[in-house]
Amino acid sequence: MMRREKGASARRDRGQKKAKPPVSHPVFLTHPITKRKVLYANPGYSIRINELPMRKATGTLEFFSSTN
Repeated sequence: MMRREKGASARRDRGQKKAKPPVSHPVFLTHPITKRKVLYANPGYSIRINELPMRKATGTLEFFSSTN
């Protein structure tokens, strides 16, 4: 279900969140060989991008979810 519905991981019940609390991971990375910047996020699990304003973060995640 989490992979089919964007942000489903944010709607888990209290017990599920306690067992596996939300975590923050970097999404803007540098590829180790090419040194190019990459975006590493999964729209099914990612609920926001901390480094961007909410509106831009939401648009970015929506863009990637529409390409899958």
